[in-house]
Amino acid sequence: MTDPCKMSQTALAYSTDEYEIDRNKKLIAISNRIISIVRGAKEENVRIGYPPVKKQVISKVDIRVVIFNE
Repeated sequence: MTDPCKMSQTALAYSTDEYEIDRNKKLIAISNRIISIVRGAKEENVRIGYPPVKKQVISKVDIRVVIFNE
């Protein structure tokens, strides 16, 4: 699964706003279309390969930095 698709699926799992839900569904469709073109596969087969999820798909990253210039 591509990173945009993973991010969109994670966003779908947590989104409550209709705009965000619609936007992420469109991003998943675009990702599936690109994958189908690159792999030479039918778009339906790509969709079946990546079922929707209801949890965190990508790892959580938290970076905190403090820089002191003395």
